[in-house]
Amino acid sequence: MPQFLSVLNGDLSVIGPRPITRDELEQHFSDEEKAELLSVQPGITGLWQATDRNAATFESGLRQIIELHYVRNRCFRMDWKCFTGTFGAMFGKKRTGR
Repeated sequence: MPQFLSVLNGDLSVIGPRPITRDELEQHFSDEEKAELLSVQPGITGLWQATDRNAATFESGLRQIIELHYVRNRCFRMDWKCFTGTFGAMFGKKRTGR
């Protein structure tokens, strides 16, 4: 519920890259990638959660790829994929979001 209050307040979007800490940002992204990532509002859910969230870590580099892919290719279709994929991850046959 607090996240939805943040959406109503304009601090968070429903769909977007997940908020990350400053340490993660400094450690795992180049200056150009930081600027790209910070150019969009973070979201409650996004491509990372709707796809490989349990396997995609900063250490493997996959999370950075997924988050930047969303930022670089965001559109209604991508948002819809994130939205429906999140429910699939939470409630679908291969649910991973418990």
